[in-house]
Amino acid sequence: MKRSIILLFSCLAMSFFAHSKTAEIYQQFATLPIMQSPTISPDGDSIAAVYNGKDGPQVVLMKFPTIQFTPLAQLSRGKDRIETLAWSGNRYLIIGASYPEYYRGDTFRVQRLYRLDIKTKDIRELSNSKNRKETFFKYVNYSLASTLRDDPEHILVSTYDQRDDYYTLFKVTLENGTYEKYFTNEEKLDSLRTDIEGNIRVGVKIEKLKGSEKHEKTIWYRDSLDEPMKKIHSRILGEGETFDIVALSDDNVHAYVISDRENARQALWLYNIKTNEFEKELFSHPKYDVAGVIHDNEGKVVGVYYYDDYERQYFFNQQQDQLTTVAQNLLPKAQVYIVTSSKDQKRFMFSAQSPERVPVYYYVDLRQQKAGAWLASYPNLVKTQLAEPQKFEFAASDGMQLNGYLTLPHGVKNPPLIVFPHGGPTSRDTKYYSPFVQYFAAKGYAVMQVNFRGSEGFGNHYETSGYFEWGKRMQRDVDDATDYVLANYPVAKHKSCLVGASYGGYVALTEAFQRPDKFDCYISIAGIADLKDLVEHERRDDNFIKNIVPDEDSDTVDKLTEVSAAYHINEIKKPILLIHGTKDTQVSYHQSEEFYSKAKSRIDIEYVEIDNMTHYLDDAEGRMETFKAIDEFLDKHL
Repeated sequence: MKRSIILLFSCLAMSFFAHSKTAEIYQQFATLPIMQSPTISPDGDSIAAVYNGKDGPQVVLMKFPTIQFTPLAQLSRGKDRIETLAWSGNRYLIIGASYPEYYRGDTFRVQRLYRLDIKTKDIRELSNSKNRKETFFKYVNYSLASTLRDDPEHILVSTYDQRDDYYTLFKVTLENGTYEKYFTNEEKLDSLRTDIEGNIRVGVKIEKLKGSEKHEKTIWYRDSLDEPMKKIHSRILGEGETFDIVALSDDNVHAYVISDRENARQALWLYNIKTNEFEKELFSHPKYDVAGVIHDNEGKVVGVYYYDDYERQYFFNQQQDQLTTVAQNLLPKAQVYIVTSSKDQKRFMFSAQSPERVPVYYYVDLRQQKAGAWLASYPNLVKTQLAEPQKFEFAASDGMQLNGYLTLPHGVKNPPLIVFPHGGPTSRDTKYYSPFVQYFAAKGYAVMQVNFRGSEGFGNHYETSGYFEWGKRMQRDVDDATDYVLANYPVAKHKSCLVGASYGGYVALTEAFQRPDKFDCYISIAGIADLKDLVEHERRDDNFIKNIVPDEDSDTVDKLTEVSAAYHINEIKKPILLIHGTKDTQVSYHQSEEFYSKAKSRIDIEYVEIDNMTHYLDDAEGRMETFKAIDEFLDKHL
C-alpha cells in the first residue's frame, strides 16, 4: 500500500451528520441503518444499495465512491423487504424482494425477483408468464439461484414448475424476462446447487420418514450433465455427523463440505465425490465452529469465516487476504471485514467498527490510490461514544462453562440491570453493534447477554446440550448468568428487568412465572407464550421442532404446558409488556394476542400490536413504535 493512500485517508472526516440533541434517547437508537447492502458493479464504476428513507426502502445507485444517489426502485413501506441485491454484468441489477401473504391461518413471506436495467432505468418483474393467471401464482416464490459468471445476459431462477409439480431452475433472459426450463426436477429435490460455470451438479432433499417423526436429508450429485442425479450421502437430521456441501472444486471431482466429524466442531473438509471419502481437513478452529466459506469474484472458495467476539476470516493463500490486510492496515484498532469489491478487486468497500463507535463503511480505490470514509450506518450516532461490551465466562450451576457479555453505561454507579437473552435459540451474541444494547446503556442501564447452552458457534456439546431444554436447563443458564453478574460486577442488586425478542421473549415470559420475584418487570417482543401451541402448529421440515421435543406424541407435547406462560398466569406477579407485529412469519402475533386476552384481567400486562411489522423489526415506523413502548414501560417500572 502506497503512503499516499494512508495520508489521504488520515485526513478524511468520519462525521457526516450532526448528533441530534433534541431527540429522545430511544429515537436516536430506533432508526434503521441509513444504507444497507452496498454492492459494487463488476467494473467498479457504480454502487447499488438499499436506502432507508422516510417513505420506505429504496434501491439507489451511486457513482463510486460518492454518496450522491439516484433512486431506482421504491418499495412499499411496511410490506416489501429486500432479500437480494446482485449485479449481472454491469448493466443489470437483480433485486430480490419479499412481502407477507396470509393463507389458511398462517402468514408467510413470498419472494419476487426484479430486473433493473441501469442504462434505461427500466424495471421488470421476473415472473414466469405461464403462471401469472394461475390461482397459485401469488403464493409462488421466485429466488435468484445464480448470476451466471460468463453470461451477464441471463440468470438462473428457482421457482415452481407445473410439469414437475415442484420447484426447479429456469434460465431467464434479462432483456425481455423470458423463461427457459433449465433442469427437470424428477426427484423433487428441495434445493439445487450449481458449479462455478452455472451447471447444476448438487441437489438436497429433506423428507419425513414413513411411520416416524424423523427427517432424512439426502445429497444428490451428477458427474456429467447428461446423467441423472444419484444419491451420494444420507443422514437422519439430528443424528450422526453433519454433512453440508457448500461448494464444488473447479474439476467437480471434489466438494467442500462443512462437517463436525472427528473434532465435534464444524470444520471445512475436502471430500472426494467419486470415492465417497473425506480426503483432508482444510480448516478447523480449536474453539469455534466454521460458519461458512468465502468466495472470490469468480465463485471459487478462497477461505472460511467463523465468529469469536467478531467475524474472523481465514484465507487459504496470502494473495486472497490482501484486501483485508489493506483495510486492517488503514484502521489497525478497528474490526473490519470486506463488504464488496469490483471484479478486479482494485475498488472495494469494507465495514469497520471500533468498540465505542457505530459501524462505518469505507472505500479503497487502488486505481487512483485513494481511500476514505464512505458512510456511517447510523449517521446520527457517529459522534456518540458507545458503551463497550465486556466478555465474561462462568460456570453454570451444573458445572458447564458458558460465556456472555456485560455492557456497563458511562458514568452510572450501580446501574439497574437489563438481562437481554438472544433469539433463536440456535443463535449467539457477539460484540457487534446492537441498537437495543446501546439504547439500554444510553438510558443508564447495564446490559447482560449470555450465550446459554443451545447457542451456536461453540462446538457440538455447547449447542446440543440445549436440545429439549426450553424452559429448563437453558432457562437456568440465564438465571446463573444473572447471579454471576450480580455477584461480580457493580450493578444494582435488586433492580432489574428481563427483555427478550423471539426465543428471548419466550425466556422473559417463562421467567415471569418460574421466578416471579427475580425481576421487576418483563418484556417480550415477538415472543412465545404457548410452546405447546407452537409445536402443534409448526410445519417446518427441519430440526427446529425436534430440538424442542424429542418425540411429537401427545404426552410429550402436552408436557410443554409446564414451560409455557399461557398456563401459569396466576403465578405471575410483576408487570409484563408484550410487543408483536401482525406480519410476523416466524412467531404468529396470536401468541401474544391470545396470552394478553387471557391475562389482562388477572395481572399487570400491556400489549402493543403493530400493523405490518415483521419478526425482525425491519419497518421504520414499527421499530420506532417498539422502542417507544419499551422506553415508556421501563420508565414506569424500572
